[in-house]
Amino acid sequence: WEKEAGRLAHHCVLLGVDGGCIMVKPVSSAAASEITLRGSVIIKGLNKYFRQPWIKSIRTANKI
Repeated sequence: WEKEAGRLAHHCVLLGVDGGCIMVKPVSSAAASEITLRGSVIIKGLNKYFRQPWIKSIRTANKI
């Protein structure tokens, strides 16, 4: 996560995985916006570590 998300990983708490969806809690609205914008690039980067790509999306959880 930290290698693919870069400095953005320090502004998000990785909560877990639900099916093919990664759940993160951003510390600010700017971090949530950045996750939304860079989500597809991060997903592609994370999936390269697995034989078959299984991560489909990244969701932000603001109320947890």
